[in-house]
Amino acid sequence: MTEYKVKNKLNPPRLSDTRMGGYLGRLADRFFDERLRSDFAYDTIFAEAEEAFTNPRDDETGAGFWRGEFWGKMAVSAARVCRYTGDEKLKEFLHGSCRRLLACQREDGYLGSYVNADFVTSADPEATIKTVGWPCTWCWNIWCRKYTLWGMLECYELIGDTALLDGCRGMADFLIEQLDRLGLTLAETGAHAGFPSVSIIKPMLILYRHTGDERYLKLCLDTAADLEREDGREPNLIANARIGKPVHTWYGDGDHWGKAYELMSCLDGLCELYRVTGEPKYLDTCRAMFDNLMTNELNAFYSVGFNDVFAGAAYQINSISEPCDTVHWLRLCHELFTLTGESGYMDAFELAALNPMPGAVFSDGKWGSRALRSQGMHMIAFQMDYSHNHCCVDNLPRGLLNIADSAVMHTGDALYINLYNESETKIDCSGGTDTVKISEGYTRNCRVKIRIDHDSDIPEEVFVRIPEWSENTRIAVSGREYTRVYKPEPGGYLSLGTISRGETTVSARFDGSPRLIPFAHPVKKLDEKEWKTVRWCSVSKDPRVPTSLYPDSLISEPRCTLRMGPILLARSLKNGNTPEEMFESGSVFGKKCEVTLRDITGESPSPDAFCRYEVTLKTDEGETKTVMCDFASCGNHITGDRHDHSIWL
Repeated sequence: MTEYKVKNKLNPPRLSDTRMGGYLGRLADRFFDERLRSDFAYDTIFAEAEEAFTNPRDDETGAGFWRGEFWGKMAVSAARVCRYTGDEKLKEFLHGSCRRLLACQREDGYLGSYVNADFVTSADPEATIKTVGWPCTWCWNIWCRKYTLWGMLECYELIGDTALLDGCRGMADFLIEQLDRLGLTLAETGAHAGFPSVSIIKPMLILYRHTGDERYLKLCLDTAADLEREDGREPNLIANARIGKPVHTWYGDGDHWGKAYELMSCLDGLCELYRVTGEPKYLDTCRAMFDNLMTNELNAFYSVGFNDVFAGAAYQINSISEPCDTVHWLRLCHELFTLTGESGYMDAFELAALNPMPGAVFSDGKWGSRALRSQGMHMIAFQMDYSHNHCCVDNLPRGLLNIADSAVMHTGDALYINLYNESETKIDCSGGTDTVKISEGYTRNCRVKIRIDHDSDIPEEVFVRIPEWSENTRIAVSGREYTRVYKPEPGGYLSLGTISRGETTVSARFDGSPRLIPFAHPVKKLDEKEWKTVRWCSVSKDPRVPTSLYPDSLISEPRCTLRMGPILLARSLKNGNTPEEMFESGSVFGKKCEVTLRDITGESPSPDAFCRYEVTLKTDEGETKTVMCDFASCGNHITGDRHDHSIWL
């Protein structure tokens, strides 16, 4: 492997040495088992994804569709689940699946779901009206090939069969030859300002590191140069990142080009390009974009974007977010944290990891959401004429495993505890290993116990993250009150000093005071014909869901959300709340309100949930009681009721 010029400041553990526990671990295990490890997954879900290559037809309508992305997304996810679980049966199955895919590869290296390999630029909108019913400009050819390349590379790293690596080289060589022959750059291909195609930088750099072939690195460097143009041609990501303007204002109406998770996929590639080259501007771009998105695109439940578009989501009280956006927001936060060690990235990661990320996974583990809504009902995933694959559902395991490998990290001489949901992690340290066990309770009462078994004769320093929301934190180390002397500052790391060989116990009590958070921007009533209204009200094509729009679920006046520590709370039919309670009761916005919580987790009727509370709201107008559970659990199921849940008070 070609060595990185810049290495991480903080190193995650191997996935095989991590295990999530508690509610989140059970949810993840159920999803992995149903979607990736079952006979149904092998015989039906993967078989359907493979069919995109044995029967390529993504361009049969004249518009470019995206069936070809599913296999790669599942292969990336499955290879990582295989490492996490040690499942030899899954490993053997993936090897066979890769071989079946490579049997579809042409002699010139092309492996894709488009019959016309050279259909790589935007579709002709006039020609597509007759076939798809509207002027569609889609072209996802190179985007799909990106995922195929990446999935094959992840399987090669897992399995070690060089035939898989040879197949990857064939795909990459064809792409380079094709772009040269057609006289195109990556940013001139695909749709949505070229973001989908540009995102292939990430797997191309992985291939470069495996092969040392400078042509693969050159393609990535040339593409980066094309994102920093003097003429301003979109997307000009590197140049525009320096400006700091909201993304949707770069080139007019962001609805037509500002695709959220495709843009963040490009940032994932630029982080990797920084590691490979050491060029600071690639990291600077990603840091600037993180700040931009935190200001302009962080929505009410801590994902980013407005239904997969960067459209000023922070200013929209009616929040809707595609789970793919959450997965890639987690990726960006994770990458920036490992490269810099700055706690703000992990603060943002935690809020997304404990709220929208598990909220997108259905409680039975069989399926997931197409988009999460702050109120109303989540959109159910659907996909063209495929029944068992969807872009978000196939991506979700990656996001869940990013939580597993972010909980604990190491620098070589120091241990960092980053997340406090229940987990167990073994990680290399100087001269040995650390085993870190975090007990359940954090998501219910902001209290946690940590046991560190340090198996080394070399002492190490231990740091714990103090979340930005915890104004008063108390920590004891091996039974002795530590924070009487050392005052923890919110939004940073607290050193607990050095530990020696043996067991160290840490008890932490973070500030779990309930926090009412008023919506911070003016609320504008959306016009029924405005595209944001239409996009928010868009419904699933799943036949189990009513086809009517949901304007009666839109919020048009200021309201508040309620958080306990990092957990956003919600009312829900699943939780026993009524539609009148959720959508017709008065708001506490602008009122002096005292909030108290009584933990009723486990009491009947109770959903399978992180946590559940009886909430008392006391204002000058009187006292109101309601019941709320965590947002992640409030709507993670199939429902036909458009008044299913609400985060607003």
